[in-house]
Amino acid sequence: REGCRASQNSPCRECWLYAAPELILRNSFRFDKRAGYHSLYLLGVIMAKRPNIILIVADDMGYGDFGIFNDGPVQTPHLDALVHDGVCLSQHYAGSPVCSPSRAALLTGRYPHRTGALTPQEVRGRDRIALDEVTIGDTFKHAGYATGLIDKWHNGALDNRYHPNARGFDEFVGFRGGWMDYFNWWIERNGRRETADGRYLTDVFT
Repeated sequence: REGCRASQNSPCRECWLYAAPELILRNSFRFDKRAGYHSLYLLGVIMAKRPNIILIVADDMGYGDFGIFNDGPVQTPHLDALVHDGVCLSQHYAGSPVCSPSRAALLTGRYPHRTGALTPQEVRGRDRIALDEVTIGDTFKHAGYATGLIDKWHNGALDNRYHPNARGFDEFVGFRGGWMDYFNWWIERNGRRETADGRYLTDVFT
């Protein structure tokens, strides 16, 4: 980026936000923080056209919970169809065995202990992604995408500075903590509270 004082190997936060969405990652990316800058390692090519992107996260879903990977106790025909029609990466590992750190790793591309989200203990603030971290929402929003997050957040439940709308997501419909009742629920819609209306919560989000 013209005028940037950072070195080419350690671009500043603004350069990182500018460059990342314009690349299709053929391999992998990683970054760390040195002297206040994000070091960026990207392998890719310039995108000819920006696609629409939907990222679905199934919390605590085990390998054998997919019909295609078990002997019949669980049937998931729609998910199985995605496997048949798309690309199946069967050796992926989550960033952590518990919720908030695992989500933080996914949202930032960093080891969870580097993000500040150490445990799901929201009452102690340990679920929070540090404010100087760049989320996938920040990155895509900077590239001109309209961004949204639906359902569970759990990366800053009790402090508005960590609200999804402040972390790169234009739209948020869900709950900020670690759990919610499926029937006697209350959720937020961009900061506005909505209470149960008799519907099953999954149906509300769908």
